[in-house]
Amino acid sequence: MGCLVAVGCLVRQRIMEVSAPNRSIGKSEGDASLLSGMPFSFPFGALGPSGERENLFYYDVALAHMLIFGRRAMSAIEIGCVKPAFVRWATWIPGQKTCVAPYHAQYRPRDERSLNPVRDDAANDDVEYVLADFSEMPINGSESFDLCVCMQVLEHVPQPDDFLRKMLNTGFCKVVTISVPYRWKDCGSKCSHVTHMIDETVVSRWSGGREPVLKSIVRDGDATRLVITYAIAPL
Repeated sequence: MGCLVAVGCLVRQRIMEVSAPNRSIGKSEGDASLLSGMPFSFPFGALGPSGERENLFYYDVALAHMLIFGRRAMSAIEIGCVKPAFVRWATWIPGQKTCVAPYHAQYRPRDERSLNPVRDDAANDDVEYVLADFSEMPINGSESFDLCVCMQVLEHVPQPDDFLRKMLNTGFCKVVTISVPYRWKDCGSKCSHVTHMIDETVVSRWSGGREPVLKSIVRDGDATRLVITYAIAPL
């Protein structure tokens, strides 16, 4: 398989060798400068949560986005995550890493006035797991994260425009990496998606027209996903 685009070449040459014929980056747009000086001690090809998503390529591409634009990050949060969180692979970040989601009973409730994450040693990682609904969380000026990650979440929420703009327009995030299903039809109860046929135009509308710094269309077998990164306050 040839190197189709800049970020695809980065993933292949600098991070992993992509040899399976049903895994590719179909298109990428944006500034994908070389990842000079970064340590690559990651299990690429196995970054997803345990189970059917563990070996999916779009996690590798998302981590490449995070490395390119969040390599100077000192803190990170994953919004709408499973345990263990994908953000745990951001091992270059020396500061706080947080996972916030409304649907895991084992997560600890946050303080009503702030995120105030609670360490969960049972997760066996350095991520703070918090039980909270990001769409309802109050944002105050004292809380912000250098890197925000939101993987396969926006298609599930009833107001994805408000959800995404909360990441982009409130000062809560400096760099945002998201992934969404790309042009998926309604898959019913199997997926429980609220929004279908998502593409670049739909996400642009959700964002209020904010221009991303990098977009990648990633194919895993028959499923295609869109990975997008925004740099609100470049690090």
